Amino acid sequence: MKLLRLLLPISVLGLLILGPLSPSQVTHAANWARVSPSFADRGVSFSSPTAFGDQLYVAVAKSSSNKHYTEIWRSPNGNPNSWTRIITNGLTGQLGARNNTGDAYDLFVDGGFLYLTNNPNWDSSSCEGDGCLMVWRTSDGANWQSVSPNNFHGISQSTQKKTTTTINDFRSGKIIKFGSRLYVATAKHDFVTNNQDPPSCGRGEVFSSTDGLTWQAAWVNTGPDSGIGDSFTCGVTSLALHNNYLYASTVKWSTQGKYSQIWRSRDGLNWTKALQQDSFGEEAVVSGLATLSGRSGQEILAAVWYPFSSPARPAAVYRSTDGIGWTKVTNGTNISAPGNTRISSFSTSGNSLFIGTVNASSGTEIWHTGPEGPIWARLNENNGGFGSAANYATGGITVQGNYIYASVSNSGGVQVWRTPLIEPPQAQCKIDVAFILDISGSMNQEFINSNRSKLDLAKEVLVGSQNVAGVLDRIAERRNGSRIALLVFRGEGPAGRERPVVRSVFRAINGIDNFVDPNGNNGSYLTQMKQLIQSLNASGNTPGAHALENAEQIFQNRPSGLAPQAVLISDGVTNMDLDGHTFLQADVEAINLFSNSGGFKSASQVRNEGVYYRQYDERAGEPLADFMIQTDQLFTSQSQLRGYSIAMFANDERFGRFNISSLNYFGFKGGGQAPEYNTYKPEDVDQFYANFDQIFNFEICQSVFQIVLPPKLLITPAQVSFGGNLYDFINNSLSCIPAQSANCARFSVSVSTGSFDSESNIDDHYKISFRDWRKTAEPYVFKMTLREPITSANIADVDRYLAAQDGGFPTFYFGDSSCDSGGSSAYICLVTQLTANAPSVGGGDINLWQKIARKQLIVEGNVAAPGQIQNFQLDQNAIAVGGTINISGGSAELDRYLDGQSVKIRWGEVSPPLNQLFDRRGEAPPVRFNGNNFVGPSWNLNSIDDKPSNTSINSFSSPPEGKLWNVVVDGVPSFTLGNPNSQMTFSGSGTIVFSSANSNQPIDLTINSAIICQPGTRLAIITRGNITFKRPPSTHNHQVDCGSYTSLDKGIVFENASRGDVRGIFVAKGSVTLPNPSNLTGPYFIKYDAGLAQNPTVLLKELLSIVFRQAS
Repeated sequence: MKLLRLLLPISVLGLLILGPLSPSQVTHAANWARVSPSFADRGVSFSSPTAFGDQLYVAVAKSSSNKHYTEIWRSPNGNPNSWTRIITNGLTGQLGARNNTGDAYDLFVDGGFLYLTNNPNWDSSSCEGDGCLMVWRTSDGANWQSVSPNNFHGISQSTQKKTTTTINDFRSGKIIKFGSRLYVATAKHDFVTNNQDPPSCGRGEVFSSTDGLTWQAAWVNTGPDSGIGDSFTCGVTSLALHNNYLYASTVKWSTQGKYSQIWRSRDGLNWTKALQQDSFGEEAVVSGLATLSGRSGQEILAAVWYPFSSPARPAAVYRSTDGIGWTKVTNGTNISAPGNTRISSFSTSGNSLFIGTVNASSGTEIWHTGPEGPIWARLNENNGGFGSAANYATGGITVQGNYIYASVSNSGGVQVWRTPLIEPPQAQCKIDVAFILDISGSMNQEFINSNRSKLDLAKEVLVGSQNVAGVLDRIAERRNGSRIALLVFRGEGPAGRERPVVRSVFRAINGIDNFVDPNGNNGSYLTQMKQLIQSLNASGNTPGAHALENAEQIFQNRPSGLAPQAVLISDGVTNMDLDGHTFLQADVEAINLFSNSGGFKSASQVRNEGVYYRQYDERAGEPLADFMIQTDQLFTSQSQLRGYSIAMFANDERFGRFNISSLNYFGFKGGGQAPEYNTYKPEDVDQFYANFDQIFNFEICQSVFQIVLPPKLLITPAQVSFGGNLYDFINNSLSCIPAQSANCARFSVSVSTGSFDSESNIDDHYKISFRDWRKTAEPYVFKMTLREPITSANIADVDRYLAAQDGGFPTFYFGDSSCDSGGSSAYICLVTQLTANAPSVGGGDINLWQKIARKQLIVEGNVAAPGQIQNFQLDQNAIAVGGTINISGGSAELDRYLDGQSVKIRWGEVSPPLNQLFDRRGEAPPVRFNGNNFVGPSWNLNSIDDKPSNTSINSFSSPPEGKLWNVVVDGVPSFTLGNPNSQMTFSGSGTIVFSSANSNQPIDLTINSAIICQPGTRLAIITRGNITFKRPPSTHNHQVDCGSYTSLDKGIVFENASRGDVRGIFVAKGSVTLPNPSNLTGPYFIKYDAGLAQNPTVLLKELLSIVFRQAS
């Protein structure tokens, strides 16, 4: 891999040395131990171990007298001998309802209640088919209430009582929260005893409830194939949330066969088909859906098995980013190995997916993947069934505390097994997150076509809506003690006498601490938190500095041990200083925080900018300066704090530049991001949710090594190595190379694109993140090689952009030879920012500088490509042969160009064959030009006659290697090509040889104009004399699009110019003289015409073969 010599280093290299890290990734776990007695007398059906309050619960089915009874067990710590049976022989005694409350399916926690779905089996007097679905709930774990009266019969469009029993043992009964509603999946079928094909399935349906007590049908039947509730849907097997949709997998049995479909709904009522039948293979059944935040964003995964196949087929896992296109991510060496006939457990915990299989031959297997997937790790490797094939099925897997728990079935009952987390999932990291919410008057501004204000959208992000779970819910679902604080800020009081007010909203709940666990008081705190947020209103000015001052205080006064994170949500215009003075918003908006060096100005610089206010003896920069000082103080005093800022716009473009800079300052200091949300359309609001979910990914709970590169117009990776792994950069992502890597599953890797300026793509740049790395005895080594070449057009674009922006940005700016922004602006300085952070450790920053001279001669690597090309070999450094490369005005060779390798040819050895080659010009008729010049403006190398401007050609005008032009010069031995006030355009393929009518006198060739080449042009020029490229007076720039230029007896001269963009193969017995750098006003590029080298024209192929040695 060669780079632009003289421009960039070949690689970027760094070492990361940090202190011990908290573990952050699940790895192979082999030390499984049984921690419970055998529940019930056989494992008919059972739930995942589920945490509720301070207890771990398991629901199982006990078989007795051909009937099933639900038993519920719990443990305060999951340890052996700690399990207590709290419900025996069903739920009958306390409710006086049914006697046979049987199979247990799903446990789910919401709003201070633990929910259970089950069914009373084989009691046709009260239930059709195999049984009826029932939903129960409890607030204390011991006293249960039925909340599904009449088994959903008679609700809305439902005409049948709903069951959860099986199609060849698939189960329904999944319960989930979508927005503010609970949803439960049901089935209805009787084909186990029905010999019809297809049978009369009844209706698999979905029901929803806002309070867990009153339920309604969550579907609209629009025909026989409406997906949910139609007559061919035997059951809804699973539910999942993905990208603001509720997904449902169904089993269908119709005249078209037995198959699965996946449907989705944005409102929880109207459904559209996301997956056609047979997309997972013939007669496939989706037994589970789950979502996981992967390196491509959020993904939805489906567990698939084939109950109707004979012989049995292995189960499989598919994944999708959009819910429509699915890819299989398992094979015969992992989950889809023979024997794993079904995936019986399929669930996420934090940012990890856990899978349990049914394997009757060697015992159940447990697998795991994280966000870097699909990389599968066997968690009971070499220990199928935990040592016994009788343990054939896993019913559920969960992570609680420092253990992974699994409920396992065998002929003797259901047991709970667990293994310690070698490295707990990063999602188990406990956090204290403080939302700092702007409720000033500008937050009342509405988004176009949405009837929602900025504050409305902020509330929805925190609280959620009917369609989307809010951030509070997502933190509550962690159930690990993570806590939330909410600071709101605005100015209050009479106009002109406002005072800054900052309130800790959630402290009203417990009166003690600003940070509140949403699961506190059996989950009731979550409801109170949402109510407090919904009661907020916006008014007044914006005391941003006060808000950050209060944020520092609440972080200082909290108990230690939880990782801190801050999220600032604002439209950015802070216009009150720490003294409580209010400044005109327009005057504050006009101040730019970016300095000419590309970084941020100092607070003192900002303070002195803007309009002077005699009333306060201060300037308009004061509130911004205070904001910057408080930001610095916050992140200095809270060294482990991660901060994110969210810029919320509506329809006012005045705020653009200011918001980006000010909120970016907070995000930059916090190591987070400052995305801009300027929503003009309703769908942009949906994108806000999607982006916010990606931003708010609890990155503080991960060890993260992030590389922020300069603009990708200038810097694009080729390969990256980190911690013993090597990655190719392909299609904007990193692909691990197994043969050259220690362990591709070792890290989670992601690539994203960032920008400092939303109105331009010039500064678009790559951000590469390695997550889940640990401290080892050896330091981590990071290296990156870059793609080539950088085009002169890209450098020119960046140069013009920086000049227009008055300096630059954090990763690229104008500076001197040391990249000091206080000196000259002779260079474009590029900064690669390396940041390492780890839980409880912090990290460090490393900046790597590179520079591009704004006035520099740049000879791109591979000017003559190495290796064999069309039967001849080119030296990798061959721009000139037989001489040296000199710079006009000095004798120095082009720095590092020859690289210690001689490319000088013993010209005496090659002269005889070259002379013979030159004599072959006589194979073509002579062509003469009046005045020994041709000014163009065009030369058709395939012209049918000896007139270059003739555009007529025929298929016999020249052979495949192009036409040979034998230009004979009379009189003075010189020839001029082109008009200095225009350009010469070449097309076609051919070689032009200039010779003298007077023996072999060398002809000096002067090229007066820019050489423009039409696509596909192959041009070669050969003469014995000098070749001189003049500087066109109109542009003072050299432009040569293509061609090979050979001087057999003399040299090649590029006259002084301002800039240059030259592409060609240049061969000379003498020297190639380049312009004097002191005259340049921009970069001067000399590039290689690779297309011509690969397909040379007449005589050129033989010439290059002679000069560059015949390949062996």
